[in-house]
Amino acid sequence: MKVNSLNFILASVDTMPLFSKNNSLNSHSIKSYININKENNNNNNSIIYTDDSKTENFIVNKNENYSTEINIIISQIENYNNYNNFIYSEYPYFKEENKTNYIPELSKKSEILNKNQISDLHNNLPNYEQYKKMNLLYSLIHDGSSIKTFLNKTNGYKSLILFIKDNNNCIFGAYSNEGFKYNPKKLYGTGETFIFSFFNTNKIHIYLSTEENERYIYSDYNRISFGCSDENFSLSLEDDFQRGYSKKTKTFHNPSLTLSSDNYFTILNIECYTFQNI
Repeated sequence: MKVNSLNFILASVDTMPLFSKNNSLNSHSIKSYININKENNNNNNSIIYTDDSKTENFIVNKNENYSTEINIIISQIENYNNYNNFIYSEYPYFKEENKTNYIPELSKKSEILNKNQISDLHNNLPNYEQYKKMNLLYSLIHDGSSIKTFLNKTNGYKSLILFIKDNNNCIFGAYSNEGFKYNPKKLYGTGETFIFSFFNTNKIHIYLSTEENERYIYSDYNRISFGCSDENFSLSLEDDFQRGYSKKTKTFHNPSLTLSSDNYFTILNIECYTFQNI
């Protein structure tokens, strides 16, 4: 895939908080520079970004015809992506050797995960959850942004899996073999609870219990959270599913599941499925 350099720079600045929060490197200043100097740019359509499908790394080639400011931004984009690739390289794709092409039947098509992602997620489920039909219990888009509604719709079901998409186009979620409860003063769950992320690729990362603690799930009408240590959660969904945050914890030894520099994100959609024998 090849992307026009100018469009890639603007898209990167607009979508990555690392840049959009920096007043000297925001997209408005870049657009202003481009509008003023457009006639002086003799190589405006050159390609400076390519995506190597084999490595899925970012390759950025600097261009002498861009200003110093834009070349700095290009370097920061390159460093930003290399940094995140390094972070996620610490977490291998779990059970990659057992990969199958099986795609579970869904009662309603997911608006968050594609078929390949669902297949990869299926490969990492406990054996007793595999090769079952997945029934949709809750969708934020269709059922409304309400934790109380979510708890009511999932009440009585044991094994549940959440798919989440945020404003950074990150996709992640959590699995629990114990139903969500209203326990304002107690954490619960089992060691088979896990969280996962597709980061910005189609490859899945699974974060299993480290067994360093048993603080797997917390839920009440204000938040639903997974993994807890040092007063932080690995994944926390709050404010009636309007926003959330993700930080590293001892429970799963996970990186932040979102790209936001402050680890907070806006929730675009949540789906919750349960499992049914075929």
